[in-house]
Amino acid sequence: MKSPSNYSVFLFQALENEVAIDERVRALLFPGPSYKSLPNCKLIKQVALKNKLKLLYWPLICCSLLAIPFINLSLSIFSFFKIKKRSIIQEKSVYAFATSSKSLISNAIKASNTIDNSTNVDFDFFSIHRLASELKWNELFIALRACLYLYILIGKQPFKRAIDLTLHSLDSFKLILLILFIEKKDKDIFVTDDHYQRWAYLISHHTKSFFLVQHGFLDTDISFKNKYGHIRHLLVSDLTFLPQFEKYYRIENYEVFSINLELTKIDISETALLLASSYPFIDEEIEFLRKLTLVCKIPIIIKLHPSHHYDERKDILLSYASRISENHENFLCKHFVSYNSFLQYGYKQKYVNCFSLKNIEIDKIVHTIKIS
Repeated sequence: MKSPSNYSVFLFQALENEVAIDERVRALLFPGPSYKSLPNCKLIKQVALKNKLKLLYWPLICCSLLAIPFINLSLSIFSFFKIKKRSIIQEKSVYAFATSSKSLISNAIKASNTIDNSTNVDFDFFSIHRLASELKWNELFIALRACLYLYILIGKQPFKRAIDLTLHSLDSFKLILLILFIEKKDKDIFVTDDHYQRWAYLISHHTKSFFLVQHGFLDTDISFKNKYGHIRHLLVSDLTFLPQFEKYYRIENYEVFSINLELTKIDISETALLLASSYPFIDEEIEFLRKLTLVCKIPIIIKLHPSHHYDERKDILLSYASRISENHENFLCKHFVSYNSFLQYGYKQKYVNCFSLKNIEIDKIVHTIKIS
């Protein structure tokens, strides 16, 4: 077991990499001066929040900068008063973080030759109560001190950098518990479909049995300050993605798996178009639907991105919808359209016509759908 300062340094590095992701998002989507002052923390959400709250936005940010360290340090103290200690499970287990869907990870594990299909996958372990209940009192004290050291490290940074890191540290105490938990489960497998966010960084450095399941595209132009660790087994949707993962990780083994997307058939499936929306490209999506509905009548299903916060333009987008798809729903359809969603790979495997607003002109997509 390491000293508290070691854990805080690891988490600090993970948060630095989180900031790097947002700096890349800023360069791609918000390069102008309009949002220059916004913190590098979930930038898409920050833009939506700023547009919604207007003058109340900065008071909220200031309150958050004070509240986040206080909440995490308070949680570190209250963790000593756990309701009930759990008995430590000795047998080999699989712990999974599902950032997109549990079904993706479950299907990937079933397709893998390295994990026994009968192994129980624990999707619900990542909570403060659950993690703390499997740690000893001295380990919780180490976590408390590590949390305090983290905010000392953040406080030494330049002012704007400290703001970014503090906002990213919302779940910092839980992440420190996660590191301690992983070290106790050195014979167990940890799986995530997250490519390079904070828990992926931490897991890759603290376990020899890290399994990563691809769930979307990678951006190989992100400039990370801290190098990611080791992947024991990578499950990719196509071998063309392997070099992209190798840029960030040391990969021991890999295999290709089928996405095996489960599509639900509904009454309009045979003729419908499904638009998988992404907030940064909502203007292109609205323009596409406007042009399409001018030339043909077609049932339109809209699936909003579950991780994006939309502004008032969402109402315009949804006004075109015959049906709205919930986060957990994937409807069968005749045409699938997105800006460049990874979901298209699953739909292509089901022989659905797929179009990308990023790669094909809107007028060409409209014409193709009209004559089909």
